[in-house]
Amino acid sequence: MLARYLSEPSRDLSHPKTLFVALGITAVPFALILDQPDLGTAVTLLPLVATMLYAAGVPFRYLLLLVGLGLLALVPGWFILDGYQRERLLVFF
Repeated sequence: MLARYLSEPSRDLSHPKTLFVALGITAVPFALILDQPDLGTAVTLLPLVATMLYAAGVPFRYLLLLVGLGLLALVPGWFILDGYQRERLLVFF
């Protein structure tokens, strides 16, 4: 669905509304997968979406903004995770 949305020729990829709609399209499966809880699969969606946005031609400044917001979300996100999810991440790192 995201690929179809981004590939429409009439879509203005430099408009912020396009980015918000693309993130909304991504947020639905991300939230449903995260609710399972399947953190690994949910996190796998993030680089896929970033690659799709880049390949579609979304301005680089928007991609940098998303990375910055993602880094800011790490701190509160850590406390939302279940204990076993935190343990798995600590073991991974």
